[in-house]
Amino acid sequence: MRLNKSNCTYLIAPFLLGLLLPGCIVPNKELIQVQSDVELLKQGQAQLREANKTMGSNLESKLNFVKTGTETSRKGTQKSVADTSARVDTLQADFQRLSGRFEELKYGAEKSSTQNNVFLETAEERMTAAETKTSELEAQLAELKLTVTTLIDERKQQEEAKESAKDIYKAGLDAINDKKTKEGREKFKQYLNEAPDGPLANNAQFWIGESYYDEGNYERAILEYDEVLKKYPDGGKVPAAMLKQAMAFEKIRSIKTSQALFQKLVKKFPGSDEAKVAKKKLKTKKKAKKKVKKKVEKK
Repeated sequence: MRLNKSNCTYLIAPFLLGLLLPGCIVPNKELIQVQSDVELLKQGQAQLREANKTMGSNLESKLNFVKTGTETSRKGTQKSVADTSARVDTLQADFQRLSGRFEELKYGAEKSSTQNNVFLETAEERMTAAETKTSELEAQLAELKLTVTTLIDERKQQEEAKESAKDIYKAGLDAINDKKTKEGREKFKQYLNEAPDGPLANNAQFWIGESYYDEGNYERAILEYDEVLKKYPDGGKVPAAMLKQAMAFEKIRSIKTSQALFQKLVKKFPGSDEAKVAKKKLKTKKKAKKKVKKKVEKK
């Protein structure tokens, strides 16, 4: 607490009043003590004034400090507020920019989702079509495998049949060589039943004709030789069949027909062995005609 003159007066006045009251007697010793106390009071008053002065100076300094600090704080606060406001503005701008970007991304995502849905639907359709096509191809492949397996089995059977047919053909040929014409003919017919397109089919047909020729059944032989010419026109037994057919006609005295066949054979297969025989037949026939002519002329 700061002390001033009025406060000191309030403290000393009661004491002095007590000294001046009528009827009070103060001894010297006590007066000295009073004076001493007064001095002490004065010193105290001086110290109080000095203290008040110091306290006032300190208080003013503190007030200035506080004022300065407050101003600095105010300025700092203003700057902080300004900075904060600027940051808020920046954040708002960023937020708006991000909001716009978000909307773009959202629109793009929705559009992409729509496109993806269309793509997925198309992909599903394609996949379904592919599965259907795959099933069809698998079915075709299974059918093809079955066909190939069947063909292989048939080919195997044909090969086995060919082996068997060869044995039958050989048996027929052996029978013909042994003059067992009927037995041989039956074997050749069996061969043709089992291998009608076999490599020895034209031979088998020719030997059937031969079997009838050897038996003297020339009419039936002519028919069987004719089968060789019709069914196997490119076969190796055609020249032989033509020759033997012409000879069979000769046997039944169809001379004109036999001569025509000999001539045809020579013309069609001039370099063959059968053509050589046909030429001899034609020469012989020509000589025979000359002899007959001369006899007629002599008569």
